Amino acid sequence: MRILIDARSVRTAAGRYVFDGLISGWHADNRVSAITAAIPRGFDRSSLPEGVEPVPLRATSWAKHILSELPQLADTSAADVVFCPNGVAPLDARTVVYFQDMFHFRLT
Repeated sequence: MRILIDARSVRTAAGRYVFDGLISGWHADNRVSAITAAIPRGFDRSSLPEGVEPVPLRATSWAKHILSELPQLADTSAADVVFCPNGVAPLDARTVVYFQDMFHFRLT
């Protein structure tokens, strides 16, 4: 299985903790053959864990990023899974969404 992770939201300590934990778990899973990280401008590539292939993001708007850029990157990297740790993801059959912090949502 090939995974593309949207690293655009990895800007906080909590986001980095989740990112590093996911990468570590995927490296330990023998079903995962490749991990690609879609990284925003200014992302410190040297901080990427070994074995993660960086792909730079180019979209200037969030909508373009979600609606076209992520699916295109998934096609280019032959990803089986598009992992979005920020709860917002493209409408794509390969997408998995993860909410890092449910405390931001309140049932009314």
